[in-house]
Amino acid sequence: MSSASTPVTTPKDPPASVRSGSLLDVAALAAGCALLFLITFIPTAYTRFVSVVLAVCLLLVVARWIRDRRIAIDGTVAALALLYVLLGAAFVGWGLIRHNPGATSEAPVFVVWPVVYLILITGIDDDAAFVWLNRTLVIAAIAIGLYALDFIAVNLNWLPQRMFVDLQQDARFGLFHRTYLQFNLNSLASLMFLSPYLIARLADLRSIRSRLDQVLVIAGAVLSVAMTVLALRRALFIVTFGVAPVLIAAYALLLRRDYWRRYTVTLVVVGAGTIVLLAGATVTGHFHPRDYFNVVVSGVDLSGPQAGPKVRSDQLAALTSGWLHSPLIGNGLGAVASVIRSPAQPWAYELSYNALLFKIGIIGVLLYAVGVGWIFWQGVRLVRSSPLSSSAWPVLAGAVGFLVANATNPYLQKFDYLWVLFIPLAYVNYWRLESSRHPTRWDRYLKAVLSRFGMRQGLGESRSLAGRE
Repeated sequence: MSSASTPVTTPKDPPASVRSGSLLDVAALAAGCALLFLITFIPTAYTRFVSVVLAVCLLLVVARWIRDRRIAIDGTVAALALLYVLLGAAFVGWGLIRHNPGATSEAPVFVVWPVVYLILITGIDDDAAFVWLNRTLVIAAIAIGLYALDFIAVNLNWLPQRMFVDLQQDARFGLFHRTYLQFNLNSLASLMFLSPYLIARLADLRSIRSRLDQVLVIAGAVLSVAMTVLALRRALFIVTFGVAPVLIAAYALLLRRDYWRRYTVTLVVVGAGTIVLLAGATVTGHFHPRDYFNVVVSGVDLSGPQAGPKVRSDQLAALTSGWLHSPLIGNGLGAVASVIRSPAQPWAYELSYNALLFKIGIIGVLLYAVGVGWIFWQGVRLVRSSPLSSSAWPVLAGAVGFLVANATNPYLQKFDYLWVLFIPLAYVNYWRLESSRHPTRWDRYLKAVLSRFGMRQGLGESRSLAGRE
């Protein structure tokens, strides 16, 4: 199929089978899904246990390399990964030269974790792996929703305290004037990706083969929308009710006009369901629309008197002032501006993109923006031409939503959230290997390097997507 053509039939998810007779393949896939579930459902928690699971995943991926004498890595992806690791190392070095206190602390995010994630995505060399990864994301969203509902019910005294298990999620709860509540769990950050992702999957439910998976997607979407309303996290509210509808409409208009009606119906159903839920809560006296929306608006007004916006306004002024001292290459990773957000980590700021500009300057920001833009450009090409498009475009929608939310919270400064960028890259890497007809210069270089170690470049044996309904 030409990359410029528009699909007429609904692309289906590939079957969720794994190559038979290989315990190593099954173990690697299971470990990868377990790791994804853990860092999505309970991010930043139980780090020792997660580190063990991560080590097991890496060992299994490398074991498959050795067994097959093959690595599933596209030459261009490998070249760009090397470039950005070296770029990150250069900015870490610049920070060390300037004696920045957080230079070594930020090094893993820019140097180590990209290499780790790159190794992990080479383990995705069979199309069925994407089905299991997407299933894991949906199950994680449901788990987050149920855990949050349990937390709310316990705090409202609807359930006894013993019914809530603290999973190191920085759980906080507040009930204001008995008209609206607000709570925090670290796992709500995962919904910045999962909420638009699930709404996008819901809009194209026919592309999901399994009825069970369809039910899970519906349940996940309902819970994510409910948590968006109940949590009163401004960024999550904007992503769910602002970014997601815009992305779905853009996708329908630009890439899948034949499904415009279906997407419109989905948006109407989600919107109507939310309105009915809020109307019912208003009638029963458990919700006051004016108070709720005043809180939402006040949270994004940097000139307002609220503590949160005032802190971000001060950070913006300090970061901008610091950036002007070295606008091209910044002040180096780990640099500290005149305003300190956290005494324990003075180099960490909520306005993550402004902080990035302050640390790596215009040149660094542009280079990283080009890299992220390349992933999305390749992702759009994939959506136009690959049978994987049914799950790839919701992943891209989720990534966009998360990047929007990351503007006011440094989620991407932690290993547990970097999967948001590397799952789209896994799709791109697989698609480029599966659809490549003419190897690039980088592929030739990579093959030459791998051949020196008796290795080759390529996908697994059960990789074919052609002709699957």
